[in-house]
Amino acid sequence: MVVEELKTVLSMTSRDEFPLDIGFFDLGLTSLRLSEVKLALEQKLECAIPRPLY
Repeated sequence: MVVEELKTVLSMTSRDEFPLDIGFFDLGLTSLRLSEVKLALEQKLECAIPRPLY
């Protein structure tokens, strides 16, 4: 589910292979885009996903 949301944000098709060995920011994701993924997952899962503490 997480990979599918990330692929959607990156405009990848369902047939595209998602590179699991590359960092989010190296893929072109921004903190705003990752927030969008988090929100979409929360809506689908119907629960809150806590933000990481740095």
